[in-house]
Amino acid sequence: MNEPLTPRKTQLIDTRAGGKFPDLVLSVSAAAEDHATLRRILQPISWDVLEAGCCGTAFHLLSDTQVAVVIVNDTLPDGDWRRVLRHILSRSHPAKLIVASDLADESLWAEVLNLGGYDLLAKPFDADEVRRVVSLIRPPEAGHIGPVRARPIAAVAAAAA
Repeated sequence: MNEPLTPRKTQLIDTRAGGKFPDLVLSVSAAAEDHATLRRILQPISWDVLEAGCCGTAFHLLSDTQVAVVIVNDTLPDGDWRRVLRHILSRSHPAKLIVASDLADESLWAEVLNLGGYDLLAKPFDADEVRRVVSLIRPPEAGHIGPVRARPIAAVAAAAA
């Protein structure tokens, strides 16, 4: 049985240039079932999942562990996805942030992208979509060029005006 990773275990992963890129996802949600679902979905493609139930725990884990992806629920007990995104973007090697929401729509998707997030996933999670989105994320030094994201919608609108 796969046990959840702890910060102590993940500190042993060499993430320096030339080292192994950590296939780690930080799941930030107050709902334990979100963590279990993401672990079940991502295990077949060899991504490990760390768990945080709030922003504070997520920030603590991110200070000790380099993760590639943060999947954050749109609302949390001590903040929301925007607070997590600001924290991630302040780091020297920011993870890709994916927002998960029961109310996923085009407006939220546009806001996530415009503020610097990577993508939006609808809940309940679709296993194939979660795997597809997470699998596309690899740093350039790992020899994989991630998806080319179109310009933010605001930039497209400004260019068209």
